[in-house]
Amino acid sequence: GHIYSQKSDYKGAIASFKGIKGPSQLYHDASFYLVKSLIEQAEDSSKASDQLSKINKLLSKRGGMDDFNTVRTKTLMAHFLYDNKKVNQAIAVLREVQTSANFRENHQYFLAALLEETKEFEEADMLLRDLIKKNPKDAHSLNFLGYSLVSRGVNLPEALSYIKRAVELKPKDGYILDSLGWYHFAVGEYKLAKKALSRALELQGGNDPTILSHYAKTLNAVDKPIEAYKHFKKALRFASDDEALSIKSSFQAISRRLPASVR
Repeated sequence: GHIYSQKSDYKGAIASFKGIKGPSQLYHDASFYLVKSLIEQAEDSSKASDQLSKINKLLSKRGGMDDFNTVRTKTLMAHFLYDNKKVNQAIAVLREVQTSANFRENHQYFLAALLEETKEFEEADMLLRDLIKKNPKDAHSLNFLGYSLVSRGVNLPEALSYIKRAVELKPKDGYILDSLGWYHFAVGEYKLAKKALSRALELQGGNDPTILSHYAKTLNAVDKPIEAYKHFKKALRFASDDEALSIKSSFQAISRRLPASVR
């Protein structure tokens, strides 16, 4: 089955994994790889919307898996749903295994990220605080929670404490420095924001649309609209369709301030 998967022969992989009979550990593992092959087949053939019901029927027919494979299968399905813009369904799938012994920190972080997208901030914050309590050196959870609070304009002193701890742990992480710069922007400390965001851009290669947008807004705030306009244009070049929607309103507001020769 794995050899077929490596060759992108998903029909062969699916037939091979289906042929493994249970009950055995190999059978449980095969169920996971069977779902993985079905998802990869869907991504390859652009038939993602039809594949989930097929996966659920197949899993029901094969019977239960051990806890480890159940968690990683549901996580794989949640990623598949998220990639196809079905966030609420992805959350529902993860909730099925949230109390499982093998539901680890990375699964909890993913669930928090999904809840953040659906604006279920109270639960997302609770999950992130729990991760930080378990591991006070979890820079990514510290940064995620700090950035989320800043973006919502709530508990800003608490947000800064989380972001500073994340910076101490990962001083060369551009995304964490972006959070620090965005905090400074939120409280009107534009020179500090410009310094942090400039460094964040440098560390991330200068083409991250979110950091570019934050930097452009900061340049505009320090009365450098021409530079801001250039960075907004660059942000739009690298942005996905969803990201572009949130960038365009600021881009258009700045463009109206500029002479036609610059636009």
